[in-house]
Amino acid sequence: MPAIQPAETLYVEKDSDLAAIDDDIPVYKYPPLSGPDRIRTLELHATDSDTIECVLREVGVLENGYQALSYVWGTDEKPARALVRDGPDGNTLGYIPLTANVHRTLQDLRDAPGIPKKTFWIDQICIDQVGEKNGQVAMMGSIYKNADRVIFYGGAARDDEFETQGIELVRRLDAHFSPNYQAMYEIKNLFVAYQKRHTLPVQHMPDDIAQDMNKHATAFQWLAEVGYGEWRQRLWMVQEQLLARELGFLRGPRLLSWTSVAAATFCFYLRFLPPSYVFDFWERPTNDHTLPPAKRWRSPWDIASSVFSVWQPQYGAMRGLGSSTLLENIYVYQHLECRDLRDRVYSVLAISSDTDRLEIVPDYLRSPADFFHELSVKLLRVYDNMYPLYVASCWDNLLDPSYPSWAFQTPHPCLLRPHLVPFRISNAVHPYPAFTPGNEPRFSEDRSVLVVKGRQVDKATLAMPRIYFAKSVHLGIFDDSAVASFSGLLGTWTEILALLGATFENACSLVSTFTPDPTWAPPATGIRSGYEEMATHFWWYFRHIHLGIEANRRPDDQDGELRSRAREEVLSALKNDMVRLGLLEPSSYADDILPDENRWMVTEFPGRMYIHGRSFAATRGGRICNVMNEVREGDVMVALQGWSRGFFALRPVDGADVFRVVGEAWVSGLMGGQVYNESSPAELDVDIQIV
Repeated sequence: MPAIQPAETLYVEKDSDLAAIDDDIPVYKYPPLSGPDRIRTLELHATDSDTIECVLREVGVLENGYQALSYVWGTDEKPARALVRDGPDGNTLGYIPLTANVHRTLQDLRDAPGIPKKTFWIDQICIDQVGEKNGQVAMMGSIYKNADRVIFYGGAARDDEFETQGIELVRRLDAHFSPNYQAMYEIKNLFVAYQKRHTLPVQHMPDDIAQDMNKHATAFQWLAEVGYGEWRQRLWMVQEQLLARELGFLRGPRLLSWTSVAAATFCFYLRFLPPSYVFDFWERPTNDHTLPPAKRWRSPWDIASSVFSVWQPQYGAMRGLGSSTLLENIYVYQHLECRDLRDRVYSVLAISSDTDRLEIVPDYLRSPADFFHELSVKLLRVYDNMYPLYVASCWDNLLDPSYPSWAFQTPHPCLLRPHLVPFRISNAVHPYPAFTPGNEPRFSEDRSVLVVKGRQVDKATLAMPRIYFAKSVHLGIFDDSAVASFSGLLGTWTEILALLGATFENACSLVSTFTPDPTWAPPATGIRSGYEEMATHFWWYFRHIHLGIEANRRPDDQDGELRSRAREEVLSALKNDMVRLGLLEPSSYADDILPDENRWMVTEFPGRMYIHGRSFAATRGGRICNVMNEVREGDVMVALQGWSRGFFALRPVDGADVFRVVGEAWVSGLMGGQVYNESSPAELDVDIQIV
């Protein structure tokens, strides 16, 4: 093992002392590391002055003995400096510029009584950002896996009373809700936990807190700020948490239990804690009266979901390589922030089960476009299905017409990304019988054209606009923007059913394209099919939302009145057909009151719909399709070999026998393999070229 390099001492000056730093001091030059498995660690020393004294040492990555820091870099500005010396009383060798966040973090790490050992790995100081980034990023998984503890910095403390009340509350809530943790661990999914929250042992706050919320308002504000703060929005933190042997949470100089803060975060989502505090924090503008993009384009419940995805394996004491593939991790965590687009991949390599198979090596010298193009080619060659195309088309793959639509381009802003249907749901459908060996995807010589076997099955004729739910919908707030969102959704359904006929059969077809799991609720009659039962729920949901829109419509809104009449006609026609079939009582539409026995349909139905960021169309064959992204008239629905979970919508390129990918599609009446009922794929499929 190479000898440990001589220790070097750093002095990090406080903000107030920055002006006193000698401008003649040069930027510190890092000596090269002595091997590919070597890292630097940082040792903090207590001082009686405002200066923070640190020592840099070179060690082997497997030697342990250090704690890794997870924090937010903040802005690119680096107003603070770390003065590097060759010993406690030695000469100054130069300075390392630091962001304000890492500067504050070093002060709190030094002063934290709960962290007696002061040896850390901090990327901003321990990595030469100019010459070592590629190699050190490739080692990031090993660095966090071998750390004695990973400490997450939750920001600087505010006044003592604010911090003390918040910390007392989080500790008490952790003890109160801990009987739920084993059941939630076994559920494994936060959305499912929300659906089953009524089965958990503890469903309410402690009585004394619930009865005097004003007394605890400040503490809940602290909890929302800490639980949904900027540090929770980092993509890198997923790997840092999943690989950690032990986790700690540092708020100012106080060390807290990471699991207690995490559990409180998703207790807001489960409505065990009042979500209004999260909404207030999330919608709080900055000094320039705007919301930062990270909040403007995402819901806080995305943060809760990602926190749960880390808490669950940590609670079960599972560490190391995850069972999720790289593609699954790219999608699941795409709402989190990273400074570099390439980190969408690099930050999850250490927790992806197929990293070795894909042989991806971090390289920040390559452009993002080149990197993602090559990655897309590699994924399509390595996988034995078209899942890479499925995930890539969830990104904004039509943004640049000169770039292949089948390759990863740029992610949609979080609130605009389309819903993907989870594997666990859609495994039940098989529109394509099987993948045919020997017909793997091929590429043109310059790798700009993807060639796959498949066949066209239908074409869009009436195309509707893409559906987006306003952020208030995700937050459960029925404001003007939510009314506009629901009005657009019902307008789409109304136009589709008015064109094809407002019959119960067509309602079943429509529902089958956006609720791929018809088995979530047992049939009430015991004789209907899953989609017939879902179509009944659909009618009640449609009616409930329509009445909500009507209650908020202004009397002078003439366009709104026309849309209302169209919805009424569809609802009435559907009701008459359902009464004829014995599915509804004639009195079901007698008043505006939702019967108690149907209330659960309305509350649970939205969580089963996969429509956000997607669009509907009627087809030439009289079918209905639900397409990822924006479908247009003339787009073709295509069955592709290697994809048994649905279809793809492709857009013909004018003047050429090639297509661009729009996105994955669900087509009514064809999701059970009907495309190949009478002939085999070998007889019907042809080469389809995608650019």
